[in-house]
Amino acid sequence: MTTQNNTTVPTVASAPLVRLICCCCGGVTRGRQFFNQDTGYGLGTCCVEFVKPRVQDMARTYGIEGVHYLAPQAVGAPK
Repeated sequence: MTTQNNTTVPTVASAPLVRLICCCCGGVTRGRQFFNQDTGYGLGTCCVEFVKPRVQDMARTYGIEGVHYLAPQAVGAPK
């Protein structure tokens, strides 16, 4: 979390993981919404290795690895 003007603002990495539709294959995945993807869509774990060699700037297109996609599941979290 960060503080701005005495207000606590959550960081993206602290936001909960949500159910998303893979923007590559249409499968179901869990991650965090990235502003450059349509609402409800994100890069699925299923397609990361397929997409990586084909995209010049992963962070600009799909977000930050480990935050928006390939995000670690919390222990005991529902899948």
